[in-house]
Amino acid sequence: SPSQEQEEILAALREGFHVQVIALAGTGKTTTASLIAKQRAELRILVLTYNRVLADESNRVFRQHRLHNIRCSTYHEQIGRVATASASKRIVCRTDTDVQNVLDNWTVHPPLPIRNYDLIILDETQDMTATRREALKYMLPSHSPSSPKLVVMGDWHQCIYLYDKNDPAETKFLVDAPEEFRDHAGGREWRARSLTVSYRLTPQVARFI
Repeated sequence: SPSQEQEEILAALREGFHVQVIALAGTGKTTTASLIAKQRAELRILVLTYNRVLADESNRVFRQHRLHNIRCSTYHEQIGRVATASASKRIVCRTDTDVQNVLDNWTVHPPLPIRNYDLIILDETQDMTATRREALKYMLPSHSPSSPKLVVMGDWHQCIYLYDKNDPAETKFLVDAPEEFRDHAGGREWRARSLTVSYRLTPQVARFI
């Protein structure tokens, strides 16, 4: 059953809000996404994350719980899907160079935004870069009441993609999510929630720290 913190996230979604979730390490972000999918079976849910290992592990969990209304994709994969849907040929997007080529094309020929999901969960948003945010600008409907609800999740303490000086991670996309994603809010308000109870940290380790 949901924890109190998870129930507060579920309640905010039921009430029609976008949700900004500050989720500490080991606090069950994938479990929370699974609970949303289970309790809101009518919703079509897309989870976006930044690497293949995380996406594959999330999809394994979703399959294990027989959740058919949710799937996880990497940003590269989803950018390729959106580009393919708007082009006359299949676009494969595996590298950052592929992403930049797609974005260069989208500045001239904007794609059709994502319309086949009711909820989009942006996972590990502390590691979002300006390039990924630029891609979302094209992929998410803007200023539309039919825009999908957003759940922006992450923990700025776990930001690891600062090493790329050309396109570093920017924690503002998590910390200032209501402002950074206001063009995609569709008139809905935001609620800030948190996940603070770690299920990964043992009492012994906690006492040591």
